[in-house]
Amino acid sequence: MTNAGRELYARGLAWIAYHRGGHNGRWPPRSVQQCIGWGCVRQLAYMVDMGTTDVARDLVDYVERSEKGFPQP
Repeated sequence: MTNAGRELYARGLAWIAYHRGGHNGRWPPRSVQQCIGWGCVRQLAYMVDMGTTDVARDLVDYVERSEKGFPQP
């Protein structure tokens, strides 16, 4: 993945993490299976040519790191 692709991916994960949440009671995501069906996850996976499961796994990791105050990779 190019630098531009990595930047797009990082921004996409951040956008999903901060704007996807809501009042539906399923936020933040705790499992990969919970995120796989989300349109925004599928769209990001398509944009950066990755699997939906990989993006969902990275999203859950991103949210958990943010909650614990760890820096993002």
